[in-house]
Amino acid sequence: MIFLYHAPSSELHMVGMASVAPVAKEVQHFRDYLSRNPYHAGEGIPGTVFQIGRPLLYSEFGSKAAADFARDANEGVLISAMNEQTLIATPIESYGDRIGALVIARSDSRRSASVRPVTFIA
Repeated sequence: MIFLYHAPSSELHMVGMASVAPVAKEVQHFRDYLSRNPYHAGEGIPGTVFQIGRPLLYSEFGSKAAADFARDANEGVLISAMNEQTLIATPIESYGDRIGALVIARSDSRRSASVRPVTFIA
């Protein structure tokens, strides 16, 4: 998921999202929801990394962790349905200004991930 910050409205708009089966339908529902209810700084995973300016890494990100970042119960249900198990989120910066957030989540239980040092090159 790629979110870009729109300063006049203080909103983080999702501008890109991709998924593979078996959760593609659930991801589309979440995308439709976010088109009507964009995040603001400090809200959800994208808003949190945007606000703090640092990456978040979760090697075991389950429905409990997802619910902790949801703005309400309805959003928690939509996020839980995507079955995110591992999550990496980082702010996007350009020339020293934060312009958005990138969220990468793994929902495929056939693959596992472990937390290792990651270097992002800008």
